Amino acid sequence: MAELNDSLKCLVIGAKFEDSLDTLCKKCGELKSACLCKKNPICKEKDSYFLGINEEKSGGKDITRCGIFYADKEVMQTLLKAVKKHFASGGKLEEKEGGFSLILQGKHKERLKIFLKEQNFRFKK
Repeated sequence: MAELNDSLKCLVIGAKFEDSLDTLCKKCGELKSACLCKKNPICKEKDSYFLGINEEKSGGKDITRCGIFYADKEVMQTLLKAVKKHFASGGKLEEKEGGFSLILQGKHKERLKIFLKEQNFRFKK
């Protein structure tokens, strides 16, 4: 009987619990492990797609939105860092429709277009 109690103590002490719970996605309703809306972005060559660029207002502030870029997240983060440094402005990446959208604070439409053309990106019109 004492041996049985010792083996039960070992089982209880050695128990491992998982901290992460698989919850439902708010957009698609599936489990987050099988989520349909958070698929990895599609990677394409720079010259195989066109970018759109426009200036908007968001929360009373001017922003410049450019995208959709079909590249890896690491590549987009280095591009974002270079753009933010070149324009001395804040910005972020937004996952959108299988790719990434680049958002900069301020009005930079024409200068951003010139900067990205030097990086071999193509634009609509």
